[in-house]
Amino acid sequence: MAMRDFPFFGRINDSHTHVWLGQRLRNRAILNGQNSAYGEADSLLELMEQNGVKRAAVITPTTLGFDNSLTLEISKAYENRFVPIVRIDPYANNVESQINRMLMMGARGFRISTNNSKDGSPLGDPVLKPFAKVLSREQIPLLLHCNFDQLHLVSELAAENPGLPILIDHLARVVPNEEIDGPIFKQLAGLARFKNIHVKISSTNYFAKEPIKHSDLIPYIDALLVAYGDERLLWGSDWPLSDVDYEYINSFEPLLTMADEFGMPSLERVLADNFDSLFDRGNRKDWEVQLTGGANAKNP
Repeated sequence: MAMRDFPFFGRINDSHTHVWLGQRLRNRAILNGQNSAYGEADSLLELMEQNGVKRAAVITPTTLGFDNSLTLEISKAYENRFVPIVRIDPYANNVESQINRMLMMGARGFRISTNNSKDGSPLGDPVLKPFAKVLSREQIPLLLHCNFDQLHLVSELAAENPGLPILIDHLARVVPNEEIDGPIFKQLAGLARFKNIHVKISSTNYFAKEPIKHSDLIPYIDALLVAYGDERLLWGSDWPLSDVDYEYINSFEPLLTMADEFGMPSLERVLADNFDSLFDRGNRKDWEVQLTGGANAKNP
């Protein structure tokens, strides 16, 4: 079935993209010069239109450090299309006030990258307590770009903060080298016991060994559907990195078999509905009142 034939074409949501050029907005300097010029907001919007994607989460890339200005500016300029996911330094002295400030500026999620950390820090560090406190209160997701050998730290975080929505990026980088019946993948599947943990099926173009259709990833996705159900999995492209190996549309491929194996409603939840449930659950009106200085505004 072609993408346009799906009944939810036009309502699909992409949970993982990056933009490092504004095109019609002013550009930002790349901290270490590693990002290519390909990564313009309008280029992403064009692909979204072609593939029936309504909204996309735009995540501040690590190459921009903790400068979220482009992410927030683009999301404001295209407020009905982009959802801003920001990064802040968890070791900053005023981390809680920074979180509140980002929320006031429209942030819908915070991301921590530990995939290059040998000990998994800041996971397992008390420094995350302010994150957990504020994000739990406001029901704002914490996105974790972690490695599979750090899943025990994710387990501890989820257990200590049952009200914190946690979203694991890129299948915790488990696939495709780990066996489905092996201890590492079983650990990822086992995290389903924490009802606040969600998993992102993202960057399949990068992880798949089988070209175009990415059929080698299908058994992993099926196993996670059995473990988590269809309400805690989200699809993401990882654009523009998704276009390095294959094309944007190929990132859908390993999920499309769900229509036959698990039914169209399950596919719709993973491609569309779960994004809305996770990223729209925060109480945005309270923050809007705070921004305007209303009488009932909270103290950050």
